[in-house]
Amino acid sequence: MKDKNFFLTPSEAAVLVGFNKSSAKGKKYQDLMVDFFGCNFEREILERDVSFFLENHFSLSILRDKVMEITPIKEQSFSTVYKSVFSFLDIQPVYFSNKLDCIYLKGEDYKKCLRYYKKISNHSDSKLFYKYEISRILKIKDNKIDDILKEHEIQPYIKTERRSLYSESDLEKLKSIQANEIQKFNKHYISIEEVALNLNCKNQTVVNWLHSNDIKSIFPPSIVKIKIGEKDYTGTKKYIPIEIAERYIRVVEFREMLEGTFIKYDVEIDALLTFKQLMVLYGYSFSSSAQITEKYWTSFVKRKILETEVRDLKGFVHQFVLATGFLVNIINSADKELFNFSTKEINLSLLNDAVPYKYKEKFYSFIKDIQEELIRRGSLKIFDIYNLRSPRMERKINNIPKMKVIYKPEVFVSLIKYCSETKYYIMHKKKALKDAKLFGKSEYREYANMWLYVIIQLNNSWRHADVIDFPRLEGMYQDKNLDWLEHYEITQEDAEIIVAYYESQSYLHSKNNMPRYFIMSDDLKISFATAVLICELLRREYDTQIHIADEVNKSLNNLIKFEKSGNIPSPVTHNNFFSNFEYKLKFENRKINWTLTTLATDVISKLSGRNPMEIAKFLRNHSDEEITNIYVQLPQEYVDYIAKQLFNLGSFGYIYDTMSQILFEGATKLHDFSGAMVMKNTFGSPEIIENLSKKLVAMDKSRDLVIEILKQTPKEEIQEKINLIDAGVMPSKNVEFQCLIGISNCPYPKVDCFYCTLSIPNRLAICKVGIDIHQTLDEIIENYEKTPYEAEKVRLAGKFFLQRTLLNSAINKFGRSSINQLIPGGLNAINQKLAIAPKSRDKVSDGLINRMKKEGMYLG
Repeated sequence: MKDKNFFLTPSEAAVLVGFNKSSAKGKKYQDLMVDFFGCNFEREILERDVSFFLENHFSLSILRDKVMEITPIKEQSFSTVYKSVFSFLDIQPVYFSNKLDCIYLKGEDYKKCLRYYKKISNHSDSKLFYKYEISRILKIKDNKIDDILKEHEIQPYIKTERRSLYSESDLEKLKSIQANEIQKFNKHYISIEEVALNLNCKNQTVVNWLHSNDIKSIFPPSIVKIKIGEKDYTGTKKYIPIEIAERYIRVVEFREMLEGTFIKYDVEIDALLTFKQLMVLYGYSFSSSAQITEKYWTSFVKRKILETEVRDLKGFVHQFVLATGFLVNIINSADKELFNFSTKEINLSLLNDAVPYKYKEKFYSFIKDIQEELIRRGSLKIFDIYNLRSPRMERKINNIPKMKVIYKPEVFVSLIKYCSETKYYIMHKKKALKDAKLFGKSEYREYANMWLYVIIQLNNSWRHADVIDFPRLEGMYQDKNLDWLEHYEITQEDAEIIVAYYESQSYLHSKNNMPRYFIMSDDLKISFATAVLICELLRREYDTQIHIADEVNKSLNNLIKFEKSGNIPSPVTHNNFFSNFEYKLKFENRKINWTLTTLATDVISKLSGRNPMEIAKFLRNHSDEEITNIYVQLPQEYVDYIAKQLFNLGSFGYIYDTMSQILFEGATKLHDFSGAMVMKNTFGSPEIIENLSKKLVAMDKSRDLVIEILKQTPKEEIQEKINLIDAGVMPSKNVEFQCLIGISNCPYPKVDCFYCTLSIPNRLAICKVGIDIHQTLDEIIENYEKTPYEAEKVRLAGKFFLQRTLLNSAINKFGRSSINQLIPGGLNAINQKLAIAPKSRDKVSDGLINRMKKEGMYLG
C-alpha cells in the first residue's frame, strides 16, 4: 500500500496552484492538473512534482504585488498590459486559468519582468541598461557601441523591436574588458603625436618614415577610445607599437649624428676625413683576416673621392660609406681576403641582381682596378674578369632601357591640363593656400610644393635632385603674404616676370655639372607663378620654423621642401594632390623624364622629319644615353599641343620678324638702328664711327640678302618654317638660338651663332646676352681709352652694338618688365654702366653724319 503523504489528489494539487476549494473539485481543473503534472493509475499526483513547480515559478499575482510595491504602476494598469509585456519580452507563462493567482512565470522570466518594470519606472535598483547608457558609462561614442557589443559577443538581455536592454553582468564584463584593454594598449602603444613631441618634429615627419618602411599605424580599439586621467585616446590620433617608436627614435638619433658628422667634418673641405668619420659612426671595419682588401679598397675610395666632380659631394661620400659597409659584411662573413674569392663567389655575393646597381658598379670597378694594377706590375692575374658579371654590360645586353616606361600621351596632356586649366587652377590655388596655413600641424600636406614640383617636370627633364634644388624668389613681392595672395589674381604680366626671373638663373645638372636650362610653356606660366608665390610666401611667413628644420639639410635657398626622407613627396602628399586627377597615377621623376624625351622625339620626327635624337639631345640637354629608345604612336591631335609645351622658347629677331611680316603684313625691309645715337654718343671718335659704320653696313647687307631670299620664298614655305621655329625644332650649334637652315646644313661651322645672320634667338639668348653685355661694357670702361689700336675699338663697339640690338628686339617682343628680370641687375644696371663709359670729345664730321643718315643709323 502506497504512502499517501507523498501523493496528492488532483483537487489538492489544484488548490496548491491557486484555485479555491470549490473550483478545485471541478472535473475540468482536476483533469488539467493530471495533464500538467501526470499521475499514477489511481490518478494520484506526486507531491514533490507540485512542490518543485512552485519552488521554480512565481504566480502573476506575486509579480503584480511586487511591481506595485516598488514602482508607481497601479493594479489596473498592470492587469491591462501584462500580456503585451510578455509578448515583447518573449515570455511564455503557464496558464492554469485567467486568474493572476493561477498564471505562473519561470523564475528567470519573473526576474526579467521585474527588472523590466523597474527599468520603465526608472527605479534606482534597475539592473538593465540601454545601449546609449552603456556608451555613457564606458565613455565611448554611441556610434561605436554596436561594434563593441558584436566584437565581445554581448547579446541583449531583453530585445524588443525598438530597443534592446542589457544586463548588469554584461556591463560589468565590458568594464573589465575596457580596463584590461586600456592597460594593455597603454603598455604597448604610443601615439605618433607623442613620438613627434618627444623628438620636437612634425607628425608628418614620423608618418613619412612609417610609410617608407611599410609600417601601419592604428587607431585604438573602439572600447579604448576614451579619455582617462592624463591619457586621451579620443579623436583621430594614430598609434604605433612602442618598440617601433623606439626604433624610429634610434633612426632619428643616428640621422642627427650623421648630419652632425657632415657639419663637424665639412665634406666640402675634407671629404676623405668625413668618409673616415662616417665609417666610425656606422661601425664598419674590415676584420683582421682582410687587411689587404682594406688597404686596396681604402686607396680606391680615396682616389674616387678626390677625382669626382659631382655637385652632391655629400651624397657621393655617403653612398661610398654604405657600399663599404656592404663589402665589409660580405668579406667579414667569409673570413678571408677578397683575393681569395672565386669568380662564382664574387658574382653571387657582390654582383648579384639583389645588390644595388651603384654598389655593383663600384665593386666591379674596384676589382678591375686591382687587376690592371697587377698587370702593370707584371704580376699574375688574380681575378677572372671575363667571367665576372659586368653591371654595365649586363644592362646593355639585357636591353635595360626597355624597362623604361612612360606615361601615355593622353595622360601627359591631362597632367598639363590638370595643373593649368582654369577649373583646376582655382581648385589648386584654394587647396594650396588653405594647406599652407596648416604648416607645422599634422594636417599639413605640402600641397603647393607638390604642385610646383609637378609643373616644373612637365616642361623640364630634370632629375629629382635638380628639381628640389629650385631657387627661391628673391627680392620680389616683399610686402606681400598668403592672405594677400588669397584675394589677388595673378596676371599674365605677373607670371611673365616670375618666369623671366627663373629663366635668368644659372642651373647645372647635379650629375655632371653641365648647364641645364629652365623652360616654362605659356599654358603653365600662371599656375607656375602662383605655386612659386605660395611656396615663397610660406617660407617667409614661417621663416623661423623652416630655418630650424633646414639648418642641418642646408636647404635654406631651396623653394621646394618635402618632409619625407630624401626630400621626396610622401604618399599622403602625392595622393592628396592627385585626388581629383582623372587617371590613377603614380607620379615618378624618372618616368616623367622618359615621357618628355620620348614625346619630344616623336613630335620632332612628325614636325620636321629631321634627326629627332640630335634635336632632342640639343633642346632637352640630354646625353646620348639619356635619350630613350621607347617609341610611341603619338596621335596627330597631340603633336602641336605637346610641341607648344616642350619647345616654344619664344623666338624673335630680324629673321623671325621678317617672316611674320611677310606672312601677315606684306614684305617690307625691317631695320632697327634705334641704338645709333647711343653708339655715336658712346664711341664718338669719327674714325671709330666710320669703321663701325662700314662693319654694320656689311652685316646689314648680309641681312638684306637673307631678307631678299625670304621675300622670294613662297608663303607656304615661310609658314612651314615659322611653324617649325615656333615648335623649337630648328636647332643651331647653341641652345640660345635656332637656325634658319638647320645645324646639319650650317655653312659657317666655326662662327658663333650670335654673329651669324642665319640665327634666330630665343629667350635663353637674352640671359646670355644680359651677362655678355655687362662683360663688354666692363671691357670698354677698362680698355677703350687705353688701347692704341683702332681695330680693338671697332671690335668692342661692334660687339656692344649687336648685343644692344638683340636686347632692343627682345624688349619689343616680350616687354621691358620681362626682359628686366632676365638681365643681371636689370636694364638699369646696363644704363648705369653706359653713363660712365668713355666718350670722345671730337665732333662727328658732316660727311659722316650724311653717310649715317643714308644708312639709316643717324638719329640726331
